[in-house]
Amino acid sequence: MGDVYAGPSRDTVSRAADLMDAYPGQITPNFANSLVEMSDELEIDPMWLANQMDAETGGTFSTTQKNRAGSGAVGLIQFMPSTAARLAGESGFVDFQPKVDSRGREYHTSDQKRDATKFFSEMDEDMQLHMVWRYLSPYRGKMKSPGDLGLAVFFPRALGEGRDFDIEDWYRKNRPKRLEAFMRQNKGIRTAGDYLDLVESRARHTRRRIERTLEEGTRTEGLWPLTHTPESRTKYVYPEHRIQMQLEPKPRPKPEPKSGSGSSENAVTIEGITYIFSDTGEITLQGE
Repeated sequence: MGDVYAGPSRDTVSRAADLMDAYPGQITPNFANSLVEMSDELEIDPMWLANQMDAETGGTFSTTQKNRAGSGAVGLIQFMPSTAARLAGESGFVDFQPKVDSRGREYHTSDQKRDATKFFSEMDEDMQLHMVWRYLSPYRGKMKSPGDLGLAVFFPRALGEGRDFDIEDWYRKNRPKRLEAFMRQNKGIRTAGDYLDLVESRARHTRRRIERTLEEGTRTEGLWPLTHTPESRTKYVYPEHRIQMQLEPKPRPKPEPKSGSGSSENAVTIEGITYIFSDTGEITLQGE
């Protein structure tokens, strides 16, 4: 199965704290750590992804969030039923393997799309984050800005086509039966530029929120305590291991004697648990 996941690095936890400052009380430490790790794999800023999820879920960051405009989408980046069925099929779930029509074209039935939406809404955070990673992976290297990430989620055909790309016209020519629903569910968005302006507006809002946190002196210091138990936990690893694996319990090593004044830059204790950082960035947990 390859290398065992050893926990978030010091740098990951530090950047995860930035996300926690931007969205206090909305995301957990583990969720923030996972966003940073996944964003590194996707070559994007984790704050971009957090902002996108905030917008898609209306601030809930919930895997069960249903689309308020009635599109049938669900989850962290509002997976459409057809997208959910495709990703589930690609992940190897038997019930979501595509059918093949008389012309050799693959498709998913209405029942599969409906069941996929339910399946996604029942996923835990780790599993749905894996689906987010799977969805965005084809665009790695193409998402150079928050707007690019937003278009990859909202309308990937417009990615790299410039602000003047006419989404309404594309629907009129390629999906005329869905044009009315698209315009109703996405009022005010006709071109890629319209959507990019919306993304930038969200980014400004997040920057102001972080600036207020700094001004008020409530910024997070140190490490956020992890919510899993030190003995064992379940983790999705990106992208080498696309399966969920249970990590074996690890014996807790005895604390090493500290030199000098007794302090060490490689260990931090929070709520009775000591996080010891190795030179390779791995974390060992000690404590009660």
